[in-house]
Amino acid sequence: LSDVESLPSSGEKFAVVGFNYAEWAFDGRTFDPKKNQEAIDAFNAGVKIDSLFPMNYVGLGRMALRNKDVTSAQRYFAKAQSIVENKKYKVSKPLKQNTYIAIAAAQLAEETRDTTAARKALNLASAIDENNLELRLTWGDYQFRKNINNQSAAIAEYNKCLNIDSKYIVNLSKYKIN
Repeated sequence: LSDVESLPSSGEKFAVVGFNYAEWAFDGRTFDPKKNQEAIDAFNAGVKIDSLFPMNYVGLGRMALRNKDVTSAQRYFAKAQSIVENKKYKVSKPLKQNTYIAIAAAQLAEETRDTTAARKALNLASAIDENNLELRLTWGDYQFRKNINNQSAAIAEYNKCLNIDSKYIVNLSKYKIN
């Protein structure tokens, strides 16, 4: 975490760093245990600095899923959800929605996939803003995982991203859509 020490301390900064390490940990075949640990360290540092920033709990949940610890993951996701749903914390709607989307994405990305839990999180996110690009992309990922033998629903969701913003190309770089 030495490269992060020069950044201003905030839970959000550590969450960004943690998610980056989590992504960098995968080389296409295997996970780098050192980068996985760096991600966990960043998320824990974020919790220590700001225990009410929910994305660090989502990150810890994702890393727990990566380590096949579903019970811990569920506990971290529940903590993140309790923060965004507690009115006394006054969490912004975008952060609330992004938290739900990140929970769903974690449930879909790791080997311990849980499409039922992902759908619940996506439904909560959809109630905030159905036209969020990341939401539509994650709904596409959900459809991709749920209906592996029929990708038409996934393609329809990915194409909604282009209907919302024709320059949004993340979905096209991730998947080949015919």
